[in-house]
Amino acid sequence: MDSRDEQIRKAISEADLNMLKQLATTGPGFINSEFRSECWPLLLQCAIDDEKLAKGRAEEISLKDRQQVEADVNRSFVHFPKGISSKEKLEKIKQLQEVIITVLKRHPEISYYQGFHDVCSFLLLSLGEETAIKVAEQIVLGPLRDAARESLVPFMQNLTLIGEIVRKEDTQLYDFLVASEVFPEAISCISWLMTWCSHNVYDLDKLARIFDYMIASSASNTCAYFTAAVILSRKNELLAFNDDDYCLLHGHLSKFPQDANIDSLIEKSVSLQSRHSSENRLDKLFSLLLFPKQFWSSQIEELRDKVSDALKALGWFLFGPPSGDVFLALDHWWSKTDKIFG
Repeated sequence: MDSRDEQIRKAISEADLNMLKQLATTGPGFINSEFRSECWPLLLQCAIDDEKLAKGRAEEISLKDRQQVEADVNRSFVHFPKGISSKEKLEKIKQLQEVIITVLKRHPEISYYQGFHDVCSFLLLSLGEETAIKVAEQIVLGPLRDAARESLVPFMQNLTLIGEIVRKEDTQLYDFLVASEVFPEAISCISWLMTWCSHNVYDLDKLARIFDYMIASSASNTCAYFTAAVILSRKNELLAFNDDDYCLLHGHLSKFPQDANIDSLIEKSVSLQSRHSSENRLDKLFSLLLFPKQFWSSQIEELRDKVSDALKALGWFLFGPPSGDVFLALDHWWSKTDKIFG
C-alpha cells in the first residue's frame, strides 16, 4: 500500500479531486504546508489566469472598508507565528493587508467582515502571499460566501443549524442548551463559523487540519457540522454548568478547546454531515446538473447560489424549519440519492 506522501503526490499529479477529498477528511490530512500549497488550490479550482483576475484591481474599495482592514490587520499575528521580530511582524502585516485589499478590489460584490483577516492571516502563513490571494478569493466566493454578503440572513441559518444537529443527536444536551439560551442560535460560536476557527485555534497544525476539511467539503455549512461535533464532544463539561449560569456558559462555549483531537472531530463531523445534510445533496444536485464545476466562475457561482437559496427558502415556507416532519421526509428522500449524486 502506498504511503500517505505517495498517495498525496499521486492525487496531485492526476488532479484526482475525489482522492484529495478523501485524504483531506481522514487521518492527518495533507500533512504539511508544501502539500497544502498544491492541494488547496486544486480542490478550490483556483483560476490560473492571473491576467484575467487582475482586471478587478482597478476597482477601489470604500474608505470605511480600508480603515477597517487596516485596524484588523494591525492586531493580527498575536498567537502565531511564534518568536518573530517586530520587523518581521510588520512585514507580515503589510503582506496581509495586500492579500485582503487585492481580493476586495477584484470582487467589489464582497462585503468585508471582521474575521476575514483571521482567515487570510492563516493562509498567508501557510501558503505565502501569491497563493494566499488565490485561495482566499475562492474561499470567500465559495464556502464562506454567506459571511461576506450584505445580508447575514443566510449565514445566520448556519447558527440555527448547529442547534438542529445537536437536537437530533442528543436531546438532553439540546434541552439544556436551550434552557441556557445558547440555542436556537449558537451566537457563542459565531467566530468559529466566520473564520473557520482561525480566530479561536492557536495551534497552526490543528488549524491546518480544519482547513483541509473545510476546503475539501466546499459546502457553506460544513463548519456548522464541525461546530456541532465540538459541542457534542463537550457534553459532560457543559452539563456541569447550572442552566442559569448564562454568562459563564456562553463564555466557556465560545472558547475552542485547544487540546481537542481535531482528527476525531473531523471524523464525527463527516458522520453528522452524511446523516443529516439534505442541503449538501441539494448543492451537489445543482453542481452536477446545472453547472459542471469545471465551468464555474464567480458569476455562475452567484447565480447557482441564488437558485439554491430560493429553493431552500421555498422549502422552509412550505414545510417549516428542518425539524418539520415533511422536511425530514425530504431529507430521507435525499439520502436515497447518494449513489447518484454522492
